[in-house]
Amino acid sequence: EIPELQNTQAATEQAHEQLRQIIDLVPDPLYVKTLDDEVLLSNTANAELHGLTPDEMEGTREEAIEGDVDNIEDFDTEIEVVETGEPLTTEETLVSPDGDEQTFRTTRIPFTTAGEAEDAVLGYARDVTEIKQYEQELETAKQRLEASHEQIEQTNGELETLNRILRH
Repeated sequence: EIPELQNTQAATEQAHEQLRQIIDLVPDPLYVKTLDDEVLLSNTANAELHGLTPDEMEGTREEAIEGDVDNIEDFDTEIEVVETGEPLTTEETLVSPDGDEQTFRTTRIPFTTAGEAEDAVLGYARDVTEIKQYEQELETAKQRLEASHEQIEQTNGELETLNRILRH
């Protein structure tokens, strides 16, 4: 019995280590959080956003991790995801520990934890900061083009008026 138990325990530890390696290979932030705001799982990318390691985050409530975090809206989103049973994608801007502002497109998926069957949310986030900056640059260029077009139209109108005056 004891060797069988030791084999089972070793297999469980190996599976846990493999899961840790897999989620840490994901370059985007990934987490599982309960409706009590407790972080059950965090990959390295997610922990680094908070200036922590996954071990420091797991088992901790997010409000303890970020004392100044205003996550009421996010928490409402997580409750909505669990209540509807449907994934939800939102955009949010976060400020990293070094002061950099980043925009993330975060998808939250309803998740039921193993063992305790507790409602939770699996979240993964994609950094879309560069995309948002590019969209802003495109919008600025579009506005400049529209302003230039209006100036050209106005100049054409003035030239037509001048042309009519000169013909008379």
